[in-house]
Amino acid sequence: MNPFQWFMENLAKMPAWVRVTTWFVLLFLTCYFYLAPRFVNGHAVVRLENGGAIDYRGATIRMHVEGRVLKFKSNEDGYWSVPVVSRIPQDMKLEIYHEDKQAWYEATVPGTEIWKNIFGTVDVKLVVNGGDKPVMLEYGRSSEPGLFVRIGRAVLSGFVSPAYGQTHQSHEAVAAATREIAARALKKPVADVNLNTKLIGKDAPSYTKKLQLIQQMELEFKIKVPDEEWRQMATLGDLVEYVFQNQR
Repeated sequence: MNPFQWFMENLAKMPAWVRVTTWFVLLFLTCYFYLAPRFVNGHAVVRLENGGAIDYRGATIRMHVEGRVLKFKSNEDGYWSVPVVSRIPQDMKLEIYHEDKQAWYEATVPGTEIWKNIFGTVDVKLVVNGGDKPVMLEYGRSSEPGLFVRIGRAVLSGFVSPAYGQTHQSHEAVAAATREIAARALKKPVADVNLNTKLIGKDAPSYTKKLQLIQQMELEFKIKVPDEEWRQMATLGDLVEYVFQNQR
């Protein structure tokens, strides 16, 4: 006979303190299984040839739940979060779309990792182009700032004016700087880069190179280019126009 089945059948014969403790434990587990939200939080990065890494923005992650497909996106800092649907100890299978390879790759979060953090979240790093595998997961604490830290930064940003707020470059200066940045990111001579250089289409650079380009542009001009904007830009000239119009 199953030990659990034997225990439940003989529960009525046991001392009162055993029966009370058992029902409190069952009540706690029932509340946890049905009410407690749990998540797998991650930071998506793309590993570069030089060993460094940058945020993998706009990463598409999906999971299959009871015949339905649920999709999630990493934000403009590469962070993403998916709910732990199953309440029993089992592996969570995620699929990540690799933009450069135009294919889905599976990554599994073991049930042991999820249940190590039974009352909280699981923090993972999603690495694209990691080692011999196109996609891999690494475990550890997320470096994403906590809620109160983010709120504090947002409040302070409303009172402190950035040092770069009074430097508005001309269109020619923006175009020249963009060509140099693009040449480094795309690994081309500056002479081969112009405002007609394609960012979308057959001869366009890889997704990884475009991520490097956008990141370097944001650092240079101290702006944030939303994913929905740069992913639609057809040429380098479009990027120049956006940066020029949105300088602070």
